[in-house]
Amino acid sequence: MRKMIISVLLLVGMLMIAGCGKKDVSANNNGPSAGKVANTKTKSVNDQVWHVKYNNEDIYGHIYTAKNHPKKMPLAIVSHGLGGNYQELESYAKNLANQGYLAYSFDFPGGSYNGQSTGIKQTQMSILTEEQDLLAVKEALQKRMMY
Repeated sequence: MRKMIISVLLLVGMLMIAGCGKKDVSANNNGPSAGKVANTKTKSVNDQVWHVKYNNEDIYGHIYTAKNHPKKMPLAIVSHGLGGNYQELESYAKNLANQGYLAYSFDFPGGSYNGQSTGIKQTQMSILTEEQDLLAVKEALQKRMMY
């Protein structure tokens, strides 16, 4: 049993050392995920600013679609973490668009100091307001896709 524990610890240590040698591939210098999100090469995509109105909130985001997309596409909603904004995940959204998705990346109202959504302060934001915002975004996008 002791030999097995030592073997596992050695393996974990070797994996950690191997992972430390990777270079930062991100060109994004904003937000808490800077340097952690890899930029991917994407084909040209449509990029449209789109607002979702919910209660007293104006949820700011971008819709990404492939240039010659089909009328019906699956939906991908990409949302940032605490203190982030839609720009941190832009490369993921563009990559999804190139794979045939309608991708929407947005700022949570109150989610960060530099976010563009309005309606609540950072001190009012919670996991519950995030859930409500995500549901509002999902409903609005589903309605948009029906037309």
